[in-house]
Amino acid sequence: MSSSLCQNTSGIMAPVKRSFNGFFYVELWIGTPPVRANVAIDTGSDLTWVQSADCTKCFPVALPIYDGMKLATYIAMSPHHPLCPDPSPFGHNDTCTYEVSYLGEHLEEEQNISGQFGWDVFTFKSEIRGQQEQQQRVTNVTFGSGIVNHLDTGPEGTEGNPIAGNLGLAYMESSNNGSQTLRLAAG
Repeated sequence: MSSSLCQNTSGIMAPVKRSFNGFFYVELWIGTPPVRANVAIDTGSDLTWVQSADCTKCFPVALPIYDGMKLATYIAMSPHHPLCPDPSPFGHNDTCTYEVSYLGEHLEEEQNISGQFGWDVFTFKSEIRGQQEQQQRVTNVTFGSGIVNHLDTGPEGTEGNPIAGNLGLAYMESSNNGSQTLRLAAG
């Protein structure tokens, strides 16, 4: 987690669900006031992102869309911050941006996601074996707000697409000291 592994995150447990298109996802709430975002579990990437309300290319989502500009806890990342990839893929000088590509169902179908990096609060809620619901908050999580989301989420189920983004859980080598860290976002 590129933001706050120093917090007690070892106890985070969130129920995993399966969507109509075979993706596994978790529910989380972002920001203050919290906005629900179901994110697909991705152990092959360290990039966490959600589709933003100000997207210019959007995919259908059955939930309200994350709008960081309306939340009290969202902070945009400067392009000069050490966690910002260098150089910014769009050449913007005011905000740190990212771009990632995924392969589609057919190998020739490349799917691209791009947007802006920022920080916010992630809240995970869980009820384990009938116990009372617990909330675990992780502050200062670095993640992307997807602006251009050329992504095929597959055929929609009867209730629509429940997935609004990606939860990157890959282990990546740290370039600073060779240790491995779990990160929720590229950095």
